[in-house]
Amino acid sequence: MSLNLTKQKIQMDFYEVSVGVIKRLKGVWPFDIYIKRSENAYSKLFLKDDTIDQERVSEYNQNKGVQALYVHTDDYRKYTYYVEEIAKGIMSSQSLNKENTDDLADMIKELSDFSDDGDFCSK
Repeated sequence: MSLNLTKQKIQMDFYEVSVGVIKRLKGVWPFDIYIKRSENAYSKLFLKDDTIDQERVSEYNQNKGVQALYVHTDDYRKYTYYVEEIAKGIMSSQSLNKENTDDLADMIKELSDFSDDGDFCSK
């Protein structure tokens, strides 16, 4: 397999996800979360079933400038389920503020990206 094909395969294995959505998850991680180290290298940052450490998420976001994290394509449907649930919670909330509406816009974009792909594995 050529280097270019290998690079494309690695990129097809992961979906970019919003840090804003990740910041709203509570409890334990429902899936592994990855960080992109280079164009074709990803490292597991948070393990499935570990307690969610929002301080660490914020540290990567605020101190290291990480704006996106990644989930494996095998977990993308599960991720979109959580996006939908969080979006429903925001929409049913009595008070929409700028942060909520910005996060909601990110979630709608991610869900539309998912549906535009048709089959989420065909990215």
